[in-house]
Amino acid sequence: MKYALVVNPNRCIGCDRCIEACEEKHGGSHPGTFYTNVIKLVHPIHNIKFVPVLCMHCKDPPCAKICPSSAISVTSFGAVVINQEKCIGCSFCSLACPFNRIHYDATMKKAFKCDLCYDRVERGEKPACVIACPFKARLFGEYHEMLNIAKEEAERLGGGVLLYPGETCVIYILTPEQVKILQDEKILTIYREYPSWSRLEQDLANYSRWAAIPLIVGLTLYLVRWRKKRIDEILRGEKHE
Repeated sequence: MKYALVVNPNRCIGCDRCIEACEEKHGGSHPGTFYTNVIKLVHPIHNIKFVPVLCMHCKDPPCAKICPSSAISVTSFGAVVINQEKCIGCSFCSLACPFNRIHYDATMKKAFKCDLCYDRVERGEKPACVIACPFKARLFGEYHEMLNIAKEEAERLGGGVLLYPGETCVIYILTPEQVKILQDEKILTIYREYPSWSRLEQDLANYSRWAAIPLIVGLTLYLVRWRKKRIDEILRGEKHE
C-alpha cells in the first residue's frame, strides 16, 4: 500500500510542534531541522505566513540512482530512506535532489533528510510531525485517500493546485498565485519540468559510473559543471531559510 503526506501551508500557524516532534523522534544526534523545517515568511503570501518543508519522497528518486554506495532506497509504501551505515558522505544525493531537501553534515560526513518516520509507518502509526500538528496542516494516509482529500481542500481554496501528484509521496496544496510567488522568491524549489531534468542528470551520472568509459571525460566535465550549478542553487536557497 502506498501512502501520502499532504502539506497545506494555508493551515500552518508556525507553532513548530512538527519540528519538536521530529527532533524528539530522531534524537539529539540528528537535529530535527535536517528532517523538517518551517519557513517563516517576512511578507505573508495570500494568507500564507509559514511554509513547512521536507523531503518530497519521489516515486522515482534521483538521489537513490546517483548514490554510489546504494545507501538510499524506497520502502514498499513510498518513503525514500538513507541508510546511514552505507552512506559514504559524497553528497551526490544532496546535489541531485531537485527540491534541495537533502542536507549534508560536514562534521558527521553523512547526508540527512526526512525519512517519513518509516519505522512508525511500518508499525501502523503516522509520522511524528503529522501527529503533532494541531491544525491539520499535515495529513497522512493511504495515497488515493489523501489525494482525494487534497483535491477537495484545493477546491475550497477556490482553484488550488497540487504539486506533483503521482510523482511524489508528499503533496502540497497551494493556489496558483502562491505557487508563483513561492517559486519566484525561491522559498520552495518548484520545477515545472520536474522530473525530466533531474532524471537526465542522475541517469547520466549513473551511466558514467557503470558503463561509459568512452564518455567518461565528457560526462565528468558535465558533472563538474552540474555540481557547481547545484551548489550555487543550494547556497542561494539557504539564504531564504
